[in-house]
Amino acid sequence: MAGGTRVYTVYTMHKPTGITLRQKSVASDSEPKTFPWDWDRTAEYATAHWGSGSITPEMLDKAAKRVERAGVAFRAQIINQRLYIEDIKALWFLRDYTPSRVQMLVEVLRRHKVPDLEAVFNSGDYPVMLVPRNPKHMTDLYDDLKPPPIFSPTANIISFDLPWPDFSFLPPPGKHELGTPRWDEARQNIISAAEKIRWEQKIDLAVMTGNMQAEPRQRLVEVAKEHTDSIFVNEIFIKTPTGRKNCIEEGLAKRGGHQKDACGIPFEDLCRFKYLINVGSNGYANKLKYLFLCKSVVIFVRTGAPNWEFFEHQFMPGRDYISVPTPEDVPAAISMLRSNEGYAQEVASQGTARMTQMDLEEITRYGAAVLTKYSKLMGFTPTPRPGAWEVNCEDDLYRHYNRDGHLLQWAVGNNDTCISKPKPEEIAYPGWGGAYKGSGVTCGAANDLYEVPRICDDEERHPGDHLELYGKTKVKGAYGA
Repeated sequence: MAGGTRVYTVYTMHKPTGITLRQKSVASDSEPKTFPWDWDRTAEYATAHWGSGSITPEMLDKAAKRVERAGVAFRAQIINQRLYIEDIKALWFLRDYTPSRVQMLVEVLRRHKVPDLEAVFNSGDYPVMLVPRNPKHMTDLYDDLKPPPIFSPTANIISFDLPWPDFSFLPPPGKHELGTPRWDEARQNIISAAEKIRWEQKIDLAVMTGNMQAEPRQRLVEVAKEHTDSIFVNEIFIKTPTGRKNCIEEGLAKRGGHQKDACGIPFEDLCRFKYLINVGSNGYANKLKYLFLCKSVVIFVRTGAPNWEFFEHQFMPGRDYISVPTPEDVPAAISMLRSNEGYAQEVASQGTARMTQMDLEEITRYGAAVLTKYSKLMGFTPTPRPGAWEVNCEDDLYRHYNRDGHLLQWAVGNNDTCISKPKPEEIAYPGWGGAYKGSGVTCGAANDLYEVPRICDDEERHPGDHLELYGKTKVKGAYGA
């Protein structure tokens, strides 16, 4: 009844007693209820470790040292709504997706006014700023007892990292190795696919597809082998030739159990299953956001996923998804959902309604909220750092991070991507309306110095040299200016 009260039967999993039931009355319309995003609260929680005016340049220097082992890391400054980047690491083999890790800052600044600030961004899979276990551990980790702030793709309860949207929201705008489109396009594609499949048409299995190397995923493989009537694990590396085959088209998607190196399942085809299992790999799985769009029940296995992305606390277990402690608990959850299909459909619809709201505009609202809150912690006024380069437009990123001309294939040639629109006289080589002035990644940032410590420290190369062709063509001077 419109404007009435819906009674949800919320199922929660407890060890060792199994599944228990409790009822919860929620004011609701007949359609799935949507809720406003509370990004201010998320930002407040993320920044709670630091007081007003407590962040110093020395803390950020320490943060920069901490992320040197990351594949991609950078130090960003926002000054008068202009963005400056200093590369800490931009390894050669990860360069295709390096622009994606900076692009979210550009998107935020295009849409929102952000106060001046300076911050370090880690793009590795794991949070890096550990919460100390005891006073001695605190001294060992942070000799001055001042843990520095770092933005990372995930956070957890044993780290100080601030969650920031990961690279998968804004991959390259054309064909690339991972194949997924940018979030707004992928989001609409999956929503459209989900709309075409009614609940009763969905395959009555819980599916997990992808790399299964992580220990919790290996445990799920063993569970699937024992529960072929309810679980289908499709083990595949998406980059392999067999990963390009489609399991649905090959007729290999309607049986349970474990299948290896046979075919892949695109996100749109995951919507053909009633239940979608999420198990972390490197502490989390960035496919979670896609699963929520399918109008299928997301079963979130907590073991193996200690880290969370910025949006996860805005989703409620029992309402938007089903949470279970371990892979071994998945069969009982499926049995419960099969016995209560009305509830299963409500959870599926509610999770999808929630994630459907999160377009790029909404994501940038989070970005603006957490950056604004962070700026209030600054204890100094940032000025452009030596060696930093300015980003104004998306194409500045492809030009700066270019590798043998490869990244230029994604140049959009459109100044609508700029933070500030260029004047006609500014549309000329080399920036063509952007802020690009010939910068490039330094030798020290482009190479893994822990693996090849001498490559940037001989008569021919130095850590500050700009490498265009991995040492084949070298421009003297830190940034080729």
